[in-house]
Amino acid sequence: MPEEQLVKLATAANEPIAGMVVGALEAEGIPAMAKAKGVGMGGWASVVMLEHDIYVRASDRQQAVEVIEPFLGAEVTLATEKDSRR
Repeated sequence: MPEEQLVKLATAANEPIAGMVVGALEAEGIPAMAKAKGVGMGGWASVVMLEHDIYVRASDRQQAVEVIEPFLGAEVTLATEKDSRR
């Protein structure tokens, strides 16, 4: 069975916020992952305070948007359809 494409769902302001969003998605049965948008200060520091992109399977995107709707705002921004396919 071929693996399904991951798409970017949203960007969270930092790792703790990304963890809350991923947890909410997984609680609804939607596998998700967060990836830091950088390497930290010169690659030596923590990425905790960096923005994190949140990814889901392409087939889960619509349901995932509904799940994360309460999180959207200053700390979580939804990726556009165009951005999610990059």
